Amino acid sequence: MATAKESTKNSVTFDELMDLGKELGGYPNCDFVWQPYIESLGLVKHKMPRPPNKPRGTIKLKNWDFTGRAVVVNSGHLTAVVNGYCIDTWDCTYRPVNSYWSREK
Repeated sequence: MATAKESTKNSVTFDELMDLGKELGGYPNCDFVWQPYIESLGLVKHKMPRPPNKPRGTIKLKNWDFTGRAVVVNSGHLTAVVNGYCIDTWDCTYRPVNSYWSREK
């Protein structure tokens, strides 16, 4: 259950994404809407390194050892990862991590 502070922040994020979507002429989940939004928050895009002798996309969310917060793109779906935990409305941990946005350390 979200705290009151988290609910307020989520509402602000939703409102900001909706406003930007109206301005740019797209839904909040359109790449040309959400990507500039998260970049305006200071997040930077990272591509997943390609494991030796394996195709890109072989690191699945369930096996991704990540500390911190990230917005992950996996097969056309966005999800949040916080200290190794996938936060989503469904279990998408079987999907590969293609790229992700996080704050620079």
